[in-house]
Amino acid sequence: MAGAKSMMGKATEREPTEPTSPVAQDEWRSNHTIEIEINQTLEMPCFQNSSSETSSEFTFTWLVEDNGAQEMLIQDHHISSSTSFKDRVKLCANYGLCLSPVQIHDDGRQFSCQVRLRSGKILTSSTTVKVFAKPEIPMIVENSTVNVLGERIFTCSLKNVFPKASLTWFIDGRLLQGEEEDDVFTSTTSEFSEAPTSINGSTNNNHIHITSSHDSFSYWVDEKSPVGPDQTPAIKRLARISLVKKLMKKWSVTQNLTFREQLEAGIRYFDLRVSSKPGDADQEIYFIHGLFGIKVWDGLMEIDSFLTQHPQEIVFLDFNHFYAMDEAHHKCLILRIQEAFGSKLCPACFVESMTLQTLWEKKCQVLIFYHCPFYKQYPFLWPGKKIPAPWANTTSVRKLILFLETTLSERAPRGSFHVSQAILTPRVKTIARGLVGGLKNTLVHRNLPAILDWVKTQKPGAMGVNIITSDFVDLVDFATTVIELNDLLQEDRALAKC
Repeated sequence: MAGAKSMMGKATEREPTEPTSPVAQDEWRSNHTIEIEINQTLEMPCFQNSSSETSSEFTFTWLVEDNGAQEMLIQDHHISSSTSFKDRVKLCANYGLCLSPVQIHDDGRQFSCQVRLRSGKILTSSTTVKVFAKPEIPMIVENSTVNVLGERIFTCSLKNVFPKASLTWFIDGRLLQGEEEDDVFTSTTSEFSEAPTSINGSTNNNHIHITSSHDSFSYWVDEKSPVGPDQTPAIKRLARISLVKKLMKKWSVTQNLTFREQLEAGIRYFDLRVSSKPGDADQEIYFIHGLFGIKVWDGLMEIDSFLTQHPQEIVFLDFNHFYAMDEAHHKCLILRIQEAFGSKLCPACFVESMTLQTLWEKKCQVLIFYHCPFYKQYPFLWPGKKIPAPWANTTSVRKLILFLETTLSERAPRGSFHVSQAILTPRVKTIARGLVGGLKNTLVHRNLPAILDWVKTQKPGAMGVNIITSDFVDLVDFATTVIELNDLLQEDRALAKC
């Protein structure tokens, strides 16, 4: 079996990295390191060693430094309203700082308490945080295929461990060493991943399978609001009859799960359509699919809350349809995106240069695709052409699958992601026949299993399926099926090493 070495325990304090010492006549510094397990509460002292000096009148400030940038957290009992830590920090006893919950991206951060005495002397106590996560029990899997020499390949997978663990192989209790190691081909993966997947961090994001939902926001629409500007004048006139809006709702809703529930189910790409609302003077932006949905801001905050709790999760937000929006509306929406995600936003770059590992290292979690020329004005907006999503526009499963296969074969090998829209689109006669039944009962429910069967035959890679989108992702085991296809990447990588 394989063994793993990892730090165990809650929080331990190391000896100061440098002994407490006077730096200058008017300055005093202390530096130390604390090791802490992920999701625990960390308490950092302000005064490592009490002295008579600190009993006099003073002011204090807590700061955090990360990658050379310094941010104020607390000043004289007041938590900064602009800090991204405001929901995770509070003042503890004796002016200490409590951070909860500790997250993976806190690793390596330095928190400092600066005390200015009445005499003008400055006391600084700095704490460097080292985060670790206990690993799950290692799993050893024998691959179902053999290599060209007829040899079996075994993979040891160790998940939810941080930092990267050292794995050692044993056979019948004996440590593999010397020439024995050359005779046995093994594969090991050691990673921290809160998503239900075993993707290697060095894999390009446009080569892996990513689960997505079609019209992701449409789990709730407001039948009491005006009909959206995405509808024809004829529909708007008909909608004056109250029953029409109730029927519209049955065909506008394409998901059952909220954003949070979709995220927890494994969805990582969100298909978004947005609009201003007639009569609104505050420039609020809403999601829309025939009828108005929730406010965009509310949806963004729901997603950000999940990402804050799961710092190694990555999401793709594809803003691909805009209705009744002028320049002021776009600026308002983009500002809201900035306010919601802040440093989590990933600047646009070469698709091939972006792997999960590089995103984790940069603490980037959100890719925003913006199908409007305004993307040119903001470095964190990706152009829509980087994520094409060809649409079959058919009610036939056979025609849909043929379309998906054709567009995959024509997929650009480099420079972009690719969305396979595994969805059926109702015609007017489809709606007329199933008016009361709605989209789910008329078109989706009976055809989704056949679509899922096609998904199961797909492979990831440069010319394979990348992002697969579906209606009502909870009706079948859609997300798990798509995610498990990434295991094929691991098998291909293992075979390539032979």
